[in-house]
Amino acid sequence: LISTDNSVKSLRDRFLLSLMALEGLRTVELNRANLGNIRGSKASTCSLSVEGKGKIRTVPLRPDLTELMWRYLEARLIAGEQQTPTSSLFISLSNRFYGRRLSRRGIRYIVDGYLDLAQLKEIDSQSSRSCHSLRHTAGTLGLAGGASLRQVQELLGHSDPKTTAIYAHVLERHENNPALCIDVKI
Repeated sequence: LISTDNSVKSLRDRFLLSLMALEGLRTVELNRANLGNIRGSKASTCSLSVEGKGKIRTVPLRPDLTELMWRYLEARLIAGEQQTPTSSLFISLSNRFYGRRLSRRGIRYIVDGYLDLAQLKEIDSQSSRSCHSLRHTAGTLGLAGGASLRQVQELLGHSDPKTTAIYAHVLERHENNPALCIDVKI
């Protein structure tokens, strides 16, 4: 769904969605992130220092996301942008606000657009998926991939382990479904 043309837009959108769905970042954390919040370099493991919900946390980036981030930032340089440590990590590409910090509303608009394209936005007539759903995706995928509850708690920046435990219960309900023990042919 996201173009692979290496344009600033496609690289930005791929990086933004990946951070939400794989690293569990919140819209407020993405909105507040600056280039000066990047820790590490191309040659080393990178992390991103993010602020949201009243605290600052460091999110180690997967190597593929680190590479994507550098490609995105390089595309912005090629487009003529002057980058400083206070430059926003995510910028608007609209005609009216080009180069300015991407707002939380702008992030939601981008995410909703891709969810609509993938026909994943509407679940039923009473509920739909959102930016926050991508955080749930990160937590669920982490646990399903073998990460501990504590590791997922750190990934998502939850202060209370009970919040993270919700993801484990969802997985357990599917894996330990009592209906699977009923030996009936249908």
